[in-house]
Amino acid sequence: MVLLAAGVGVTLMVSALNHARTVNPQLPLHLLYAMRNADQFMHKEDIAEAQTVMPNLDFKACQEDVNGRMSLKALSDNDLQQGEFYLCGPLAFMQEQRKALLALGVTANRIHREVFGPDLLDHLL
Repeated sequence: MVLLAAGVGVTLMVSALNHARTVNPQLPLHLLYAMRNADQFMHKEDIAEAQTVMPNLDFKACQEDVNGRMSLKALSDNDLQQGEFYLCGPLAFMQEQRKALLALGVTANRIHREVFGPDLLDHLL
């Protein structure tokens, strides 16, 4: 399972992380968290706690002001061929990550997303 989060979308992904930590701490899970800078790093305590009990948790924080935009290069071929991907964050972030996943050969039916906020109303404009 691969969780890709940015902005307030990390709250939903950390909720999924906390659930996995409780139900199946052995679950192989990647949490890729994009943020503009360190000031935007939310849920540090939850993530640190999950890391102590989830030996198969791979956590990557990408600060745009330090390393540029988030890259999916850390994912293995096995992750790309068989993983389920969950996206949550601003619409532009999710569109960019979905496009990158498709380009890496991930099938669309394995890419899931949670859309919330004003982006839901884009079709009205």
